[in-house]
Amino acid sequence: MITAVLTRLRFCDANGKALWNASGPPGTQPAAYKPWFKHQHRQTRDTRMVFGHWAALGLRIKKRYIALDSGCVWGGRLSAFRLDDEKLFQVPGHFR
Repeated sequence: MITAVLTRLRFCDANGKALWNASGPPGTQPAAYKPWFKHQHRQTRDTRMVFGHWAALGLRIKKRYIALDSGCVWGGRLSAFRLDDEKLFQVPGHFR
């Protein structure tokens, strides 16, 4: 279950029920669901979260969260973010 949550959770409803069959960007989910990191009752709501593994969401650097998946495996870039000075580092992805 932990692996599934860490790698597949994208959206949940107001009660925390996960929507397991959706992986698109925000706006593609049913209306009752929101991205997990925008959940009103998230216990870590006041903690800035850094996460990846959601290429459809893309790279987003916000006040409350940093989404690092910039689609490296799909031909995008590999991204890293240094928290100390908020500097973004990127290198091109490579296909073989």
